[in-house]
Amino acid sequence: MGIYLSFPGANINTKFGVYCKPASSIKYLTTDNLRAMGLKQIDYGTKEYQQILDLRYAILREPLGLGFKEEELQKEKDHVHIAAFEDDELLGCCMLVEVSRDTLQLRQMAVKNNLQRKGIGASIISFAEKLSKDKGYKKIMMHARDSAIGFYEKFGYITNGKPFIEVNVPHHIMEKQL
Repeated sequence: MGIYLSFPGANINTKFGVYCKPASSIKYLTTDNLRAMGLKQIDYGTKEYQQILDLRYAILREPLGLGFKEEELQKEKDHVHIAAFEDDELLGCCMLVEVSRDTLQLRQMAVKNNLQRKGIGASIISFAEKLSKDKGYKKIMMHARDSAIGFYEKFGYITNGKPFIEVNVPHHIMEKQL
């Protein structure tokens, strides 16, 4: 498991694509709540990965009456899992899935309900974009719920194509060139 972050004075190890400091040493302060958090990549099958699954279920699946299928979770072994933590408390997460040699799909973006609109999602997006770019990807795309389009537009994502229904919820494809 590695930490990945770029900030003034950071020494990025491009061979491994990670910033090699413990998560507790990298902090962000959001302007809304001055919450200190660390962002890190999470390994599949770990305790932190289980926390991610729990949050994704609570925010994205349970309200729709959905769960996870075992075969779906098995595919996540090869995906990049990103999480924002304050100490041992998971604040938010997302997943990056390779679509092609130059494109990743951002999936399962979730922030605890009581912490939304406090800069955590913005930090996760920034972290995911930097990680993607440093790994050589040129584009991030996603299936964004219509209710989240405004959030992603703030970061330069644009809608592409007509709306569609996924998990009984209206979505749009959104993309951003990195």
